[in-house]
Amino acid sequence: TRLTNPDIPKLAESFGIDGYRPESVEELRSVLHRVIPSGVLSLVEVPIETAVNRELTDKLTAFWS
Repeated sequence: TRLTNPDIPKLAESFGIDGYRPESVEELRSVLHRVIPSGVLSLVEVPIETAVNRELTDKLTAFWS
């Protein structure tokens, strides 16, 4: 069985909340400026490239060691 990631915005909507997947930094900024002050529960998916995720994990591991 091959597992894939769910469609996060659709998953959020299935729970009755707004879901977003911005495709650029500008879109992310726009979404955050809209949802944070709204006070409405929202889910924002921010994909992180594997290489960036590994680098962050390595830095956190070194920090907590």
